[in-house]
Amino acid sequence: AKADKLVNAMRAMGCSLNNAYMQHSLLALVVIPELRISDVGIIDVRTFEKVDLFL
Repeated sequence: AKADKLVNAMRAMGCSLNNAYMQHSLLALVVIPELRISDVGIIDVRTFEKVDLFL
């Protein structure tokens, strides 16, 4: 249903991870207090700066 549409959209954008949705959802966990997802991207909450997706 909706989860399948999300996975298909990620695949269409080139994502090759087997469980990308779950890996993406881990970024919102409280056990990772330094990073948060916002409307502008991934934010380092200690510095309030946007984190690059690719190093």
